[in-house]
Amino acid sequence: MNAQSRKIHNLVLIRYNMAPPAEWHNGTSYNLDNTWLERRHELFKRYCLPSLQRQRQDFMALMYFDERTPVDYIDSICSDDFLQPILTSQHATTSEAMLAEVVRGIGAWTGKMQEIDALQDGDVVSTTRLDNDDAISPEYLQLANSSYQERGCPDEEYIYFPTGQEFSVSDGNYFIRNHPNNAFGTPYEKWKGQALRTVMHCQHSQLLKEHAHNSTPLEPGAPHWCMIIHENNVSNRVRGKPVGQGYFPI
Repeated sequence: MNAQSRKIHNLVLIRYNMAPPAEWHNGTSYNLDNTWLERRHELFKRYCLPSLQRQRQDFMALMYFDERTPVDYIDSICSDDFLQPILTSQHATTSEAMLAEVVRGIGAWTGKMQEIDALQDGDVVSTTRLDNDDAISPEYLQLANSSYQERGCPDEEYIYFPTGQEFSVSDGNYFIRNHPNNAFGTPYEKWKGQALRTVMHCQHSQLLKEHAHNSTPLEPGAPHWCMIIHENNVSNRVRGKPVGQGYFPI
């Protein structure tokens, strides 16, 4: 098969409200709190979902929910055809267990795809991490795919955008930030019937180190991801430089 003709399956992985590791929350299940869920619903529908709807490339978003999440709530979130809910164990209470649950969900997806002959040996699977309160540019997946194809579709490649933007909900201001170790990278893997490593095989801060010999930065001066700074953000602090307007609208 010609490398350029390989089919690429784009997956966006969103850990919507998985059971948080104990070190994050001192043993409380805030991810099931009604107020928290309502606020996340608002943030997802306002910022994250529109950025997915604007993508210029076909994809599937795997939405990871705590298995105790009300079914009606999950249905209200996953109303678009490209959003596929995956239930995860309430007992995954360490960072390592959380990552393992995400990878397990990928395994379920590949199994279903094989059953309907939609995933063939030689196909390529890309996985992009996205938080439910953040966003990516309309060109993100398209540009990443084009770069991967231009490099000849190697068996493994890590594509990332070093530059992104921040949007402050409180005042509507945009900030530009250079952050190569950001959480929005996209590894590509050739499917050979094996378990996929995915973007979640390690903490995002280690991805460049893990892919030191097969990584490609794209458009270092153009932001293609956006962190939404809001009052319920774990990392609620602007780190970028102020700019007049966003590179892409939020």
